Amino acid sequence: MVQVKVKMEPADLMRMLRHLHLGQSPRLDRLFFAASLAAVAASVYSLFDPNVPILTFYAFGLLPLLYFAVLPLFFAMSSVALFKKQGLLRSGLEYHFTENGVTSKSSGGSERMEWSRFVKVAEGPKDFFFYLAKAQGFSVPKSATADKTEALKQLLQEHLPPGIWQE
Repeated sequence: MVQVKVKMEPADLMRMLRHLHLGQSPRLDRLFFAASLAAVAASVYSLFDPNVPILTFYAFGLLPLLYFAVLPLFFAMSSVALFKKQGLLRSGLEYHFTENGVTSKSSGGSERMEWSRFVKVAEGPKDFFFYLAKAQGFSVPKSATADKTEALKQLLQEHLPPGIWQE
């Protein structure tokens, strides 16, 4: 059994929301990032070439504006609002990972989740992401697992159904 106590911060929530909404496909995320950078280059080029209409600047500028400004602002505002609204996030969460599944406990109660309920479990650079559906789940910051990270990874590899664990 691996027991983890999590004290969520707005930055943790922002990473979780971003991953749940955008980060499910790292290839797609990288492609969107690359397309945004290309659009920035095309936008700048259109400013300095007199043969290109100024409307091109705005057309190419829309994608990077969404990717680099609007989406991060949306996730930041959503995570801060969620943090302020949900007192249980400030008081902390406790997760118990066992061979039968995960039990989450908070000041609001507890919930037990069998391993078969998870559709995907992914390891990110700073978090573990547990998906119960395509855009529903929770994350556990690696900072909360500290010296238990390897034990948690081993437990996940042993007890998750095949194809669910993604490193």
